[in-house]
Amino acid sequence: MENVTLMNEDDQIIWAFGSSGKYSVQSLYGVIDFRGVVHPVFVHAVWKLIVPPRVHIFLWLMSKGKLLTRDNLVKRKHLNDKSCLFCSEEESIYHLFSTAVLLRGCGVWLITC
Repeated sequence: MENVTLMNEDDQIIWAFGSSGKYSVQSLYGVIDFRGVVHPVFVHAVWKLIVPPRVHIFLWLMSKGKLLTRDNLVKRKHLNDKSCLFCSEEESIYHLFSTAVLLRGCGVWLITC
């Protein structure tokens, strides 16, 4: 404990994946690669979040590329068509959470592609 310096300041919550220490959608996209490669630290961090268990499972499935998007349902032979119901582009995790329905910066879900 000799090398530990204690500060006389309030504790802060710091986002470890951004240089500023503050959460941003851009810093999250830097951690997740929607082609299936996920930074290993992110996978561990998912389980440390203080969120309902269903959010843990959702984020974990998203990081593994296992959400039941239309492209994954076609692979499992449950559907024949990969088309997004909103814009007819191929529906994938990347499409839904990067290009189609997430309005960046506001945290508002928007159904436009």
